[in-house]
Amino acid sequence: MRALVLSGGGANGSWQEGGLRYLIEEEALARIAPTVACESLDNYLKDVPGELQPYKRLESVLHELREHIGGDAADALYKPYDIICGVSVGALNGSMLAQQLSDDHYSAFMAYRYLSKIWDGVCPEVIRKDWFFGKLAPFLPWGQLKRNALYDSRPLGQLIRDNLDKAKLQASGVELRIGAVSRNSRMYRGFTQDDASIVDAVIASSAYPIFFLPVEIEGELWTDGGEKNIVPLGDAIAAGATEIDVIVCQPLEPTPWEGEPTLLNLLSNTLGNMTEEIVRNDLKWCQHYNDLIDQGVDLPGKMPIKLRVFAPPKGLGSGLNFDAQRVAKLRQRGYDEIKALALGTAEHTA
Repeated sequence: MRALVLSGGGANGSWQEGGLRYLIEEEALARIAPTVACESLDNYLKDVPGELQPYKRLESVLHELREHIGGDAADALYKPYDIICGVSVGALNGSMLAQQLSDDHYSAFMAYRYLSKIWDGVCPEVIRKDWFFGKLAPFLPWGQLKRNALYDSRPLGQLIRDNLDKAKLQASGVELRIGAVSRNSRMYRGFTQDDASIVDAVIASSAYPIFFLPVEIEGELWTDGGEKNIVPLGDAIAAGATEIDVIVCQPLEPTPWEGEPTLLNLLSNTLGNMTEEIVRNDLKWCQHYNDLIDQGVDLPGKMPIKLRVFAPPKGLGSGLNFDAQRVAKLRQRGYDEIKALALGTAEHTA
């Protein structure tokens, strides 16, 4: 079973989304239909009547592909991943993809386009807003009002509610794992597509620690799963994955930090340093098991995992900067860098 594992990273999830454009559209097409020569699926749209809506145009193209490459191969394009696991912004990206695989008229291509449309509109106002008294509000004696975060992140919660459909997630056939952490018990939990509170779980997982509001689920406050499990590899393996693509928003090697030395930037950078170390340890853990299996060590219940890891060669900057122009640049950078890694032409291999 093939799995997609998406790490956290806040606004830097835009880099992740850019890379998904290559993995889901171009690489999947090349893997299933190598006889079809195209740089991008957009090339197929040139001769489709322009008055058709984008999704209808794409659907028309896929019908043509079915005739060209055969039904079985075309069906494989509908679902390149059987399992999708994510935390933080990876929960948002992963759940938006998963739900769009719920209908045979949709494909992975169209699922990506749905996610892409969401990122087209991302800017600070869509994600969070300041409290009435600014960032001091949570600390004022009269300003608590259960404000458990530096920002009011209800706009992000509304964005997710407006675009995520629980019924589609449950009908998709994709095994979804969304990680969140309880502030009450401090325990990590992997929510699935069958949980009644799955939409709330995605919002909770997307709640950047300290900065964004936690979400109440079953009488407890839940927040970013990346606090304890920034790369939910274990969730994918437990679900039966034997091939895993991992997209992390942090470099695999330490890189110099660039940014203004403001209090919030320094706090974000500190969290980033802790996150990078956790990412490296999680990936080493998986590789360690593979090495033991290769050496003939008997590990009951363990199977070798075919693992591909995609990580930026350099730091992406603050995960709290949702400036629209910056997001657009990171999306393009993610496409370019993940494509180079997948094709083996990058300066480093992840």
